[in-house]
Formats: sequence, C-alpha cells, structure tokens
Amino acid sequence: MRTYVLAGLPVVVIVTVGVLIWPGKVLLHGGDPVSAQRAGYAGLYKPGRSVPTGATATTRNLVSGSQATQRAALAPSLAAALPKGALFPVGSTIALNADSWEQTGKYANATGVLTEPGKAAVPVEIGFIDTTGTWLVTFEEALP
Repeated sequence: MRTYVLAGLPVVVIVTVGVLIWPGKVLLHGGDPVSAQRAGYAGLYKPGRSVPTGATATTRNLVSGSQATQRAALAPSLAAALPKGALFPVGSTIALNADSWEQTGKYANATGVLTEPGKAAVPVEIGFIDTTGTWLVTFEEALP
C-alpha cells in the first residue's frame, strides 16, 4: 500500500500544479497562444530609421508597372524561385512605414501595408539586399 502512495504522489503533484497554472495562462492570454506570442513580439518592436529613397522606389516598382518592371525589383534568386508572370495585379500599392528601416550590412527590411484591388489591406514585411547601390527585394511576407 505504501508503494502505491509513494508512486502516485508525483502524479498528484504534477496534476495539481497543472490545474493551478494552466487557468492563469488562459486568463492572462485569453486562451489564445498566438495572441500571447504576438503580445510578446509587440514589446520587442523598436522604431528604425527612415526608408532610403532607392528602397521606396524598388517597392513601388514591385507592385506597379509591367511584369518586367515588377520582376526587375526582385533579387535574382527570388525571381528564379517565383512562377512566371506579374507579381501583383494592376492598382496594387505598398506604403512603407516611415520609421521601419532596419539594416545590417547589405541586408535590410522594412514594414508597410500592401493593398491589392478588391482585397483588404495587409501588413507586410519586405526584405532587401543592396546590390551595388540598388536595393532589390529578397522577400515579401504578410505579418500577423
């Protein structure tokens, strides 16, 4: 009998701790672990520098103009990885946040808002590489 009590004690302790801690996490974060994660990231944001004119022009070319103009805004490795054709429909825009530029060496990123005709605006992050004085896009992804 004593062996069963000693063997069961760790299980009782683990269950008790779980019952006491889990509701607190749910109440603090609304039961949504993604919301909790986003709240943690939001506290890490620090304003960057102003976006260079060349990167702004590249971003404008990425969403406007002809297929050739859009694709010329891409780094060669990204252009090769994407399917042929236009990247964004006519009438699309990206407005970069003025203080979102973060740069380390030849690489940088900025955030902004992508608007495509007939769709809701989406916050995005765009990656850049400096290729001999010209900023080219290395990635574009929607933010949560």
